[in-house]
Amino acid sequence: MRRLILTLPEDNFIANNVGMTTLQATVTDGNGNPLANEAVTFTLPADVSASFTLGQGGSAITDINGKAEVTLSGTKSGTYPVTVSVNNYGVSDTKQVTLIADAGTATLASLTSVYSFVVSTTEGATMTASVTDANGNPVEGIKVNFRGTSVTLSSTSVETDDQGFAEILVTSTEVGLKTVSASLADKPTEVISRLLNAKADINSATITSLEIPEGQLMVAQDVAVKAHVNDQFGNPILNESVTFSAEPPEHMTISQNIVSTDTHGIAEVSMTPERNGSYMVKASLANGASLEKQLEAIDEKLTLTASSPLIGVYAPTGTTLTATLTSANGTPVEGQVINFSVTPEGATLSGGKVRTNSSGQAPVVLTSNKVGTYTVTASFHNGVTIQTQTTVKVTGNSSTAHVASFIADPSTIAATNSDLSTLKATVEDGSGNLIEGLTVYFALKSGSATLTSLTAVTDQNGIATTSVKGAMTGSVTVSAVTTAGGMQTVDITLVAGPADASQSVLKNNRSSLKGDFTDSAELHLVLHDISGNPIKVSEGMEFVQSGTNVPYMKISAIDYSQNINGDYKATITGGGEGIATLIPVLNGVHQAGLSTTIQFTRAEDKIMSGTVSVNGTDLPTTTFPSQGFTGAYYQLNNDNFAPGKTAADYEFSSSASWVDVDATGKVTFKNVGSNWERITATPKSGGPSYVYEIRVKSWWVNSGDAFMIYSLAENFCSSNGYTLPRADHLNHSRSRGIGSLYSEWGDMGHYTTEAGFQSNMYWSSSPANSSEQYVVSLATGDQSVFEKLGFAYATCYKNL
Repeated sequence: MRRLILTLPEDNFIANNVGMTTLQATVTDGNGNPLANEAVTFTLPADVSASFTLGQGGSAITDINGKAEVTLSGTKSGTYPVTVSVNNYGVSDTKQVTLIADAGTATLASLTSVYSFVVSTTEGATMTASVTDANGNPVEGIKVNFRGTSVTLSSTSVETDDQGFAEILVTSTEVGLKTVSASLADKPTEVISRLLNAKADINSATITSLEIPEGQLMVAQDVAVKAHVNDQFGNPILNESVTFSAEPPEHMTISQNIVSTDTHGIAEVSMTPERNGSYMVKASLANGASLEKQLEAIDEKLTLTASSPLIGVYAPTGTTLTATLTSANGTPVEGQVINFSVTPEGATLSGGKVRTNSSGQAPVVLTSNKVGTYTVTASFHNGVTIQTQTTVKVTGNSSTAHVASFIADPSTIAATNSDLSTLKATVEDGSGNLIEGLTVYFALKSGSATLTSLTAVTDQNGIATTSVKGAMTGSVTVSAVTTAGGMQTVDITLVAGPADASQSVLKNNRSSLKGDFTDSAELHLVLHDISGNPIKVSEGMEFVQSGTNVPYMKISAIDYSQNINGDYKATITGGGEGIATLIPVLNGVHQAGLSTTIQFTRAEDKIMSGTVSVNGTDLPTTTFPSQGFTGAYYQLNNDNFAPGKTAADYEFSSSASWVDVDATGKVTFKNVGSNWERITATPKSGGPSYVYEIRVKSWWVNSGDAFMIYSLAENFCSSNGYTLPRADHLNHSRSRGIGSLYSEWGDMGHYTTEAGFQSNMYWSSSPANSSEQYVVSLATGDQSVFEKLGFAYATCYKNL
């Protein structure tokens, strides 16, 4: 007896022919012992086997553990039976294997719906989106987004069911073509759209309106009657049959009793009444919906006219109202009584009943003691009541008319011959009633300007309007008066308009300046408006740079002394380099697009001609120093720079490394120098640079704190390539000055730390006699005589 067991380690896997499961068969004998080398076969139902791949063709041999394995993959999702059997024995086992769709390759396969649906809020078209994977398997749990125009969607986002379907209900209350689209939530650019047609709801059809011309209609006149048919949502219904009728029917001719509606939901017929009287016109639908409207036909026509539709209060002649009665063919009807009435109270008619004359006319006169608008009604009854109306307006009494107020808006305008001030004259009568329809006369009393009209008729508010413009600045006075008098005047001020490029100019008297804050140019601005009027201001004008700024430019205060002519001036200087574009600005507004340019060039360097502070004494910069030594230092004084400036306003640089100058203008000799170098002071805020030329003639060294006899001093100097100085070279004057070591630098002990000099006696090469030499105190500059075997300090020089 053989036993066979089929096991599936993974019973759910993706149906993409990549994912797979392992089918394992275990063959044992009746006691459960594994049987090796048994041939087993794995199979699937024939109708789906083509969609699956079995490893080793579905055949395997059991191993020593009685186990045989093959792999299974497929492309068709669902649950299917897998059977394993032992070839030599009739035993088998079957298990279900489940493959799931490949959500990673899900796409929107289709979007389906009926094409047409009836407008409704609850019923419509069911739209189904189908989602499948790359092998056409329906994919469950995929979110589909829907959107549409002029429709209501039951949901805008739905997940697919186990059939791969996502459904929504599409409804609309508006007829017409609708577009509904669907896309996967994670693939919004892959869209499928469908066109749907929303149709009117004929079951709710009703006649929403019945069009008949307003008023009374003449007998034998064709009348267009229109029935509007709409559904419950107001959509027009096409091809709906409408039945027309009239009561009484015997005297009404209808062109067609039943008519179908057009695309606008309108059914139209022509009706002709044959006799005067009232008719009830009816339109009805097959569903019982209907609408009625009364039509009144007359065989005589009544008109009412006024000789003047506007009269003055208390006007004795009033206005004549004439009612004219004619037959249908236009013949005057004589001898009929016309009834007249007027509303509201405040007006009087000369008669309430007047019989028509041979011309078919019945006249009455209306007068009034109260300002207002009155409606006059004329009526005549002949089977039906025929009536007509007209209005008469009663305004103030023109015999007491006067201009009650006269205003100008605005009261100030630009003298551009286009800017307007609107002038409004309000006219009243002696009782304060506004007067309509009265002519007001305007005139220019003073000044230069133009009135757009010299007369104007008052409107319903009693206002007569004109306007004024001008091209010359100044004040003008305009008057307004009626034929009854009552003049008023108003003043209007005309000022210069905006600056005009054709009438204005900006110029300068120099196109190029040195950037030394001294070289200057004059800016001259002339501002006129388009009419040539000067623009006069006493503040708010400025000249500013436009575009790329040239640094350190200075513009003086504006000269307003000639502003009466529109002339303005300013002076410009600068300390930088570049081309400056200057524009005139008034209260922040660039004037007339004007501009001018000035080129600033680099200023010439200036030679420092002040003093330097050296060990307590000021010496001239132009000649100091002639003597130099390593460690020497002194200070450039502020009189070397531009007036009002200090060393803090400059940046210093040296042409040689042995000369150092710091930010305060302190100069230090760092090591052995040369006979000519240059220090440059460059201004931080523009202007010329100042140059200091250092011309050293002699360079000094010393023996430090070593005392020595004269011969050793000579040897010290010569061995270093220097010369022992004469006494007058050490000091040649009783006062500080230029030309010797002490006179220039003072007490040399001041430089002990930096240079090694001592406040003591120094050997000179000048002999006093055969055994003595002159020595010079570099503390005081005084001379003494020392024996050559005596001790003093040594200093030496060489010419540069």
